[in-house]
Amino acid sequence: MTATRSLSASLHQLGRTLHADELAHLPDAELVARFVESRDEVAFAALVRRYGFMVFGVCRRVLRHEQDAEDAFQATFLVFARDAGTLQRAGAVGNWLYGVAHNVARKARGSRTRRDAKEYAAAALHPSVAPPVPVDDLKDVLDGELGALPDKYRAPIVLCDLLGLTTQQAAVEVGCPPKTLGTRLSRARALLARRLTRRGVALTAGTLPSALAPHATGAVPVRLLDRAVTTATRSATVPPSVAALTTGVSTVMAYKSLKFALLACGLVVIGGLVAPPVIQHLHAAHAPKKTSASVTGTSTQKQDEAAPPKPPANAHKELHQFFMRLIHGEFFAAATEEKKGDKPETLSGAWGKKDGELRVTFEKAELKISPHGKDDLILILCEYTVKDGLVKAKITGFEGKAEAKKAIAEKLPVGTEFTFKWIAKNGTATIDEVKGEKVEILASHLEGEFEEKK
Repeated sequence: MTATRSLSASLHQLGRTLHADELAHLPDAELVARFVESRDEVAFAALVRRYGFMVFGVCRRVLRHEQDAEDAFQATFLVFARDAGTLQRAGAVGNWLYGVAHNVARKARGSRTRRDAKEYAAAALHPSVAPPVPVDDLKDVLDGELGALPDKYRAPIVLCDLLGLTTQQAAVEVGCPPKTLGTRLSRARALLARRLTRRGVALTAGTLPSALAPHATGAVPVRLLDRAVTTATRSATVPPSVAALTTGVSTVMAYKSLKFALLACGLVVIGGLVAPPVIQHLHAAHAPKKTSASVTGTSTQKQDEAAPPKPPANAHKELHQFFMRLIHGEFFAAATEEKKGDKPETLSGAWGKKDGELRVTFEKAELKISPHGKDDLILILCEYTVKDGLVKAKITGFEGKAEAKKAIAEKLPVGTEFTFKWIAKNGTATIDEVKGEKVEILASHLEGEFEEKK
């Protein structure tokens, strides 16, 4: 009986592998759709085979322990199997998996560090037990800084430098024009290079691809690939060590969702905002039911009041998207202004870029941009309006040295219009998505992280 079961399992794995090879040409979005809609095991296997080497590479580099890396690998794909339906864009699988793998591996490393600390403390009297050696080499720094990048910039590096896709192929996965993807990739490499420089790693944007390329190498054991697929898709028993990592990720994600769900409810009640239909449904479903004495009207009306409205068919997806928009700050500006009535939104304060000298200052309806942090050299003056965090600006003039004004006016003449997203919270801010004609040079300087100047 055991031999028969073993043969059956082997044949099943062989068939799954062959079918997965047949689906290898399909894009991520279609494979994810097949798995989400019908729990297609072969489609999931194709995704595991496609990204397994990258996930395993991250786990091995962070953990430096083979068994822990295998546990983190399985946990990553268990989380993927459970949460694949919540991906905002199915084509961004590689970037999403990199982030999950890095977080899971870091959690596993923390668990091992705590276990090792107890073991070393218990064996302190035995000189044969050596203390752990801290690891902080190039690969650790690279993974740490890459994992800390915003998704917008991490995705191009993961797809092009780690997975080896062309900009055209990566653009299809991300869902943007190839030119835009190429621009983001250049900015991402420059941003990562600056962050690495601050950590003492001397790499330029030009040498980053070659430094990252080795990270994508390394074969995944076939048994590990098969185990990950079987565990995630066939209700197989999950090892306790793997389950612990998965639960940890679930706890973090649930906490974030709960935090922003409570914030959303607070905005609805305090700010007087109108929530999306799915949030309105949640409020209706959990509202206290009226007693029969307070109900008036026909029996049809009583039935309508007794039963909460059914959620829309896409309620889960809509709720996830709502939370994601909250996480990225799209509702914060509206929350502080709409409750004041119809007054126009304004921004205020001086903000300096974290990785450079550029400074922006908001004064009522005027925006001042100082590229070099010194107003006496050159100051770009703009009029602006803001709504829901989207700033619309137009250059109205310049102040500073004559030669500097002449040089900047040739590239950014008076009347140039541009827009950008402004997200600020707790003394830090981000400028993103700078758009407009002939503003590429402005975008390369403006986009990034800022801190408020007192």
